[in-house]
Amino acid sequence: VPQLAEQFTQQELMHALKELAPKLIAYAFSFLVIAIFWVNHHNFFHHLTHADAGLLWHNNHLLFWLSLIPLPTAFIGEHPFSHAANMGYAFVMLCAALSFTLMSRHVMYKGGLMTEAVDNQQKRSLIRRSLVGPSLYACGLLAAIVYAPAAWLFFIAVPLYFFRPKHIQQQNKTT
Repeated sequence: VPQLAEQFTQQELMHALKELAPKLIAYAFSFLVIAIFWVNHHNFFHHLTHADAGLLWHNNHLLFWLSLIPLPTAFIGEHPFSHAANMGYAFVMLCAALSFTLMSRHVMYKGGLMTEAVDNQQKRSLIRRSLVGPSLYACGLLAAIVYAPAAWLFFIAVPLYFFRPKHIQQQNKTT
């Protein structure tokens, strides 16, 4: 919320809103990232037959990292050119992406969790795809150390890559 005196001019309001813009952009971007996680998560779970305790804990691990996203988002909104803010964002996003990868590996290689219609080639393809996010966020973390705004290229690349979830081709098993 813009900090304004009780009586303010239109110019003061516009200046305050301009100051708020980086925070709003960071918030909107992080909301988009979380939404993309959610859509991919939903698509992924659609292909499960059931859940086990391990999957529930992997899912909680993912939820933990996703719940932290508002913290580095606020920091990067306040200090968009800060190495620390960009490194913090990259770290949290890297951990969230890694937790999704770990959850995927658990499901793919734990017998009976995924529908039989998903073959081993599709599983390998999905695991490779799940490594893209952590790889790009790791690059973003390294970029943030050198030149903070360069990290944004990696931050933007991840949601662009995952915007449309990879649909698993269900193969009909004939008996």
